[in-house]
Amino acid sequence: MHKLDLILTLTGGLASALAMTESRLRQMGASPEQLDRERERIHTELFSDH
Repeated sequence: MHKLDLILTLTGGLASALAMTESRLRQMGASPEQLDRERERIHTELFSDH
Protein backbone atom coordinates (compact mmCIF):
# COMPACT_ATOMS: atom_id res chain seq x y z
CA MET A 1 0.00 0.00 0.00
CA HIS A 2 1.33 3.42 -0.86
CA LYS A 3 1.80 5.98 1.89
CA LEU A 4 -0.99 8.23 0.56
CA ASP A 5 -3.40 5.27 0.37
CA LEU A 6 -2.58 4.40 3.96
CA ILE A 7 -3.14 7.97 5.14
CA LEU A 8 -6.47 8.17 3.31
CA THR A 9 -7.56 4.82 4.74
CA LEU A 10 -6.68 5.85 8.29
CA THR A 11 -8.34 9.24 7.86
CA GLY A 12 -11.52 7.63 6.53
CA GLY A 13 -11.58 5.16 9.41
CA LEU A 14 -11.12 7.93 11.94
CA ALA A 15 -13.91 9.98 10.38
CA SER A 16 -16.22 6.95 10.52
CA ALA A 17 -15.38 6.29 14.16
CA LEU A 18 -16.01 9.92 15.10
CA ALA A 19 -19.34 9.92 13.24
CA MET A 20 -20.44 6.74 15.02
CA THR A 21 -19.43 8.19 18.39
CA GLU A 22 -21.34 11.39 17.71
CA SER A 23 -24.40 9.42 16.63
CA ARG A 24 -24.30 7.35 19.80
CA LEU A 25 -23.94 10.45 21.98
CA ARG A 26 -27.01 11.94 20.28
CA GLN A 27 -28.96 8.72 20.94
CA MET A 28 -27.98 9.02 24.59
CA GLY A 29 -29.39 12.55 24.69
CA ALA A 30 -26.25 14.68 24.48
CA SER A 31 -26.90 18.37 23.97
CA PRO A 32 -25.30 20.32 21.09
CA GLU A 33 -22.94 21.89 23.64
CA GLN A 34 -21.89 18.47 24.93
CA LEU A 35 -21.23 17.30 21.38
CA ASP A 36 -19.09 20.39 20.74
CA ARG A 37 -17.09 19.79 23.93
CA GLU A 38 -16.54 16.14 23.05
CA ARG A 39 -15.40 17.01 19.52
CA GLU A 40 -12.92 19.49 20.97
CA ARG A 41 -11.67 16.98 23.55
CA ILE A 42 -11.11 14.29 20.91
CA HIS A 43 -9.38 16.76 18.58
CA THR A 44 -7.07 17.88 21.41
CA GLU A 45 -6.20 14.32 22.39
CA LEU A 46 -5.53 13.20 18.84
CA PHE A 47 -3.62 16.19 17.51
CA SER A 48 -1.82 17.78 20.46
CA ASP A 49 1.82 17.10 21.27
CA HIS A 50 1.99 14.93 24.35
